Amino acid sequence: MSETDAQLTRVDVSYDSETDLDDDGYSFSRETTTWRGIAATADGEDRLAVGCHRAALAYPDYVSRLLFGVIGVSASGEDQVQPAFYVWPVGPKIIKMGALARGEEGELFYPVTGGLLAVIHSENKWDAKLSFRWWRDGDREIFETRLVGFRPAISGRRTRGLLARARALTYRFTQTRLHAFVMWMFHRWVRKRRAELLRSHRQIN
Repeated sequence: MSETDAQLTRVDVSYDSETDLDDDGYSFSRETTTWRGIAATADGEDRLAVGCHRAALAYPDYVSRLLFGVIGVSASGEDQVQPAFYVWPVGPKIIKMGALARGEEGELFYPVTGGLLAVIHSENKWDAKLSFRWWRDGDREIFETRLVGFRPAISGRRTRGLLARARALTYRFTQTRLHAFVMWMFHRWVRKRRAELLRSHRQIN
């Protein structure tokens, strides 16, 4: 095994996650997988950028496979894939996303554009998105996913009163936990396939 292969298969790793539903009804989550003690390489940044791209592109189909097809994924868009999750076999779209886009500092993200589980409104304080980022910090590599600015329909638009609190509690014990499980499993998938994801530094169109 070459030195590069050994670096790609290093297994000193940890996982952390956090979730929050703020007082205005917006949900946020952050999950990180951290590899420690991996030596830097000349093309390391390119590898991480391509690995992040590959992981983000794989995410929709991975979720469908993880949930045994109960949650399916369809794709639309003329130039770029715009995934949507739906309940099989009835077909209502529960989450709709735009095409994978580039943000700042190497971030890739799917904008959340609609679906039965999301409240999309022009007065929303933030644009909802699911983001992916893979970067290096000293001797650490960090793969991060974040759900930002998501306003769940299950918790409603009202943020005060007994009903609002009951709906927020329902969200915390249902959708939040399902999302946490899915992201934990997705990060586990990335950890297992890290060497494959980072194997080539060729750009993906």
